[in-house]
Amino acid sequence: MKILKIPGNLGALVKWAGQFSKVEFINESKICSLAKNEILCLPGGNIGSLPTKSLQIEISNFLKDGGRLFAVCGAFQALFSSNEEDDTGHYLSLFPSRGYRLKCPNIGFNKIEASWCAINAYFNCKYGVHYNKDDWVQSDVDHVNLATDKLGNLQAIQTNSILGVQFHPELSFGNFDAVFENWVLER
Repeated sequence: MKILKIPGNLGALVKWAGQFSKVEFINESKICSLAKNEILCLPGGNIGSLPTKSLQIEISNFLKDGGRLFAVCGAFQALFSSNEEDDTGHYLSLFPSRGYRLKCPNIGFNKIEASWCAINAYFNCKYGVHYNKDDWVQSDVDHVNLATDKLGNLQAIQTNSILGVQFHPELSFGNFDAVFENWVLER
């Protein structure tokens, strides 16, 4: 797994990811050299967008070429079309929803209940992505699994090539490990 070297919470993430595969840091200029089916991780802790337009383009091309993307916390929000936190940011627009400021920050352990991801996970966020079924009617995304909380906030999303989580798997005491490992082994 390659972890993109952008501002984020890297120490615990590297240790956690290292139990599944060899972990290396890469910078934006190396994304184009990643192999098909390689996993690129966008770390959490940054604002809910990508820092540059060129990074947005590189990641989009990587996915078109068969790459796989794992996005954590703030990077999860960059998978969508926009975010109240940063209207001038760069987004991948892979899914048809928008990030917004939560009325009450989501900090601590909270339950996610979905058939593919039923866990207690550690959250530390002030922003979220709300799931609105009508937004997804026109979506051309094949085989997507969604996990929401009781308020309708998206907490995780999974396709064959993308796994995004609003929480911090590296701080969730192994609760997400089996879900992640199954996704890694799918291809």
